[in-house]
Amino acid sequence: MYHGANLVPENLETGEYKIGGTASVTGLNPYYVWAYSGDHFDFGATAQYPALNVDLTTKAGRLFVNGIHTGLNLIVATTDIGYAYVDTALKIDNQSEYVVAHFSVPSLACNNNLTLLHQDRPGVYIATGKATATTKSLSARPTSIDGYTPKNR
Repeated sequence: MYHGANLVPENLETGEYKIGGTASVTGLNPYYVWAYSGDHFDFGATAQYPALNVDLTTKAGRLFVNGIHTGLNLIVATTDIGYAYVDTALKIDNQSEYVVAHFSVPSLACNNNLTLLHQDRPGVYIATGKATATTKSLSARPTSIDGYTPKNR
């Protein structure tokens, strides 16, 4: 080890390069997920649909880890309308107290393992089982980007 070994070399280019075509990759749109520990999920009435109480103990979406039931259901909203349904429902009877975590995943992570929670609430699903692995290649390593060749390759 010598003095200055930890310094950044001169003319080092930092930052990110936007590679053409990455925005058109399918499966990167967000799905919103709530890890929910309650046994039922109450939806309030909407202009289109009546109030609804979904018994989650009868659904196939109970989350198991290493064969042990976790007590969680993964409720997934795939659209803005579905998100609004869940967000509104969580405010009914303090159902938000049953939310253990809330996060988003790219849609390719769900991979056909979603079951519609109820036909009266489109865009709201329950995750059923494990998703299968999906491989997406965003791009090859370019030697130049829009005619510019990076100094650091």
